[in-house]
Amino acid sequence: MIKNEAIKNVLIPINTGLGNSVLVFPLIRTIKSVLKNAKIDLYGKNSFGANETFNQDPDILNIYSEIPIKKYDLILSPFLGGSVKFGLKMRLKNWGATIIVHRKNQTGISNIIKVLILKCLKIKTVEINENKHESWNYLSLLEPLGINTSSYIYNNYFSKELVSTANNEFKQSGVDKKYIAIQLGVANNLTDPRFWPVKNWESIISDLIKNGNRVLLLGDKNEKKLGEKIESNNNSSMIINLIGKTTVIQMIGFLNNAE
Repeated sequence: MIKNEAIKNVLIPINTGLGNSVLVFPLIRTIKSVLKNAKIDLYGKNSFGANETFNQDPDILNIYSEIPIKKYDLILSPFLGGSVKFGLKMRLKNWGATIIVHRKNQTGISNIIKVLILKCLKIKTVEINENKHESWNYLSLLEPLGINTSSYIYNNYFSKELVSTANNEFKQSGVDKKYIAIQLGVANNLTDPRFWPVKNWESIISDLIKNGNRVLLLGDKNEKKLGEKIESNNNSSMIINLIGKTTVIQMIGFLNNAE
């Protein structure tokens, strides 16, 4: 395994939704803090606009939409965004790299065979802890490098550069800060157990408006019908419906400036 001080090029796949991608930031901050010489590349299809949150980050060197043809010293493949399969694919492209992947605690012959194959290919594995937060699990990929939990960095998710841009976008919008920001949907309006029934949102938003509060609605284009339903059942002059009308950076600006 490459010594930590010799690690210069790092690759992390982020092929997942926007929310999950944001939770990779603690891993990025910790790598830059502990592995002083590391330069971090990300790989992802940008299906949900996650790259917007990374483009202005000084800790990230490149963002690739295709697997880069480049030699890496360290490849981290999290259970969301990457996979064991991704780790295997990258072993063929980077034989000398340290590759660390997540694995589930499973039993059975197929799992035993999978573990043996990974060992033969010198791919290190870290078991997913389902009792821990997703961001903690991403950070756990650093354990085989001897980086323990005391080194984990959980603050500074967004860079100062990105926050500054988001705040400027908000100023240009001309919207007064006195509003309550709400995102109605989850998982791009797909069926998801985290989705709260619209009737519940309608009840809360109705009470907020009766008490003189303006409500600003946020979300992606797949959630437009949710906003339209809320508008149709309330005083629309007290609702600012921006669902499907903002970039990710603009959305951050509206969230960051809500009073």
